[in-house]
Amino acid sequence: MRGADISVMPNIRVRGDMEGFGLVAVESACSGALVIAAALEGIRDAVIDGETGILVEPERAEGYVEVIRELARDRDRLTTLAARYQRQARERFSVERAARELRAALGVAVD
Repeated sequence: MRGADISVMPNIRVRGDMEGFGLVAVESACSGALVIAAALEGIRDAVIDGETGILVEPERAEGYVEVIRELARDRDRLTTLAARYQRQARERFSVERAARELRAALGVAVD
């Protein structure tokens, strides 16, 4: 992912198989790539539309094409969004935040 401007996750519905959390999307966003992903199952937990990436209707290829073309025409916007989404992803999915939330859920005093 190093050096990628955009990371695309065009997942599709598969009967009897559910997409889990969407760790690849989190890793992509944290590395600085702007994530464009299917608004599907567990991916929606990893990609918060407009905060950590852009969600597209699943199985609608033209939706991905539209977003990619729009971003390709406006590289400044691509760079700005990618940096903002990277900051959000790093905060939302940091080990420190997970530890704080786990401690709070368990009723353990937080330093």
